[in-house]
Amino acid sequence: MKFHPVKLTWSVLLVATLSAVSVVCSQPNPLSSVKELRATDFTSEQYFEPPNDQQVKLKFSGAAADPLPGGLLAVKQMSIETFETNGVTKAIAKAPQCVLSPFDGVASSAGKLELQSGDGKFRVAGEGFMWRQSEQTLTLSNRVHTVLEMADTKL
Repeated sequence: MKFHPVKLTWSVLLVATLSAVSVVCSQPNPLSSVKELRATDFTSEQYFEPPNDQQVKLKFSGAAADPLPGGLLAVKQMSIETFETNGVTKAIAKAPQCVLSPFDGVASSAGKLELQSGDGKFRVAGEGFMWRQSEQTLTLSNRVHTVLEMADTKL
């Protein structure tokens, strides 16, 4: 996958966002501990290859991200949106919380996840998931419930 110099992957943008976020701390040196850094209301985007390199392919966002040991991030109100080259939404996945490994492009949680197709005719929900950006795969492991809306047909 090629990346343009000004269009970085969402994982690099997320780490850059964490570096520039507000620091909430009462210590004299607010950057003395990584635990003090927090990103809020962030969005990172990945773009398609040329000739559609002006179109967003994937958008990863969250209400908050707090650093965890090992370079991981605890993300609240995670949302992953994927798009067609014409800008139409393909799918939206949402979870109240997850752990993100930004450099591996992996998000996972033992908690709830809901996925919906762009047209809303396919929905799936479950508990326990793993999303791998590089493979564009989402695995749901427990209590999976799927809804398909079929088009009305005349007999």
